Amino acid sequence: MRFLTTTLKGLRFSSDNICSIVLGFDPNSLPNKLVAFPEVNFEKAFNKIEDVLFYRHIVPRFFWKLQKWLQIGKEKNSIESEKIIDQFLHQCISSIFQEQRKYNCSKDDHESKFNMLKALVEENGMEEVDYKFIRDTAINLLAAGRDSISSGLCWFFWLVSTHPPVEAKILEEIRANFITGEENWILTLSLENVNKLVYLHGALCEALRFFHTYQFE
Repeated sequence: MRFLTTTLKGLRFSSDNICSIVLGFDPNSLPNKLVAFPEVNFEKAFNKIEDVLFYRHIVPRFFWKLQKWLQIGKEKNSIESEKIIDQFLHQCISSIFQEQRKYNCSKDDHESKFNMLKALVEENGMEEVDYKFIRDTAINLLAAGRDSISSGLCWFFWLVSTHPPVEAKILEEIRANFITGEENWILTLSLENVNKLVYLHGALCEALRFFHTYQFE
């Protein structure tokens, strides 16, 4: 049960992070003290789509094609989830285009938050990038980021939790580099500071090595 909760938290954490990086939007799907696991429609729809894609690999092609044509079973969930994802991405992408138009008209300093889609639009120009290309790129980046990162994090946290000496060394290194004099866990994240976490970097690399070895045994 504890591992399942950790896995779900890892998935939510990576999903929030990759949404912030790609779209500049944080779904805030992680639990807090009041709500165990808040229901986020976009997150739920993305999970359903992935379930459907897996389902299509274990049933005959004609069967899921028939379900899709009749709009029943898991294929019905797929159609509904695609609409939710498309609506969510449409809102995010529209705001990016509106912000870019506003910036081009005002010529003011552009100091808003960075995200990958905004960088793509700015690099190629709004006339060169259409909505479908932006949407497909966003889906690819989101799918690649949320699952791969969450799988790696879950494997890492499981290994750390089963090796207390490693956990103690990681915490000691974090305390030495990030905790203030008041003992607050307020992290000042910067490339220079993160590069000081040598032991943590080694632990992450070793966890990925173990995961890769385990996958291909």
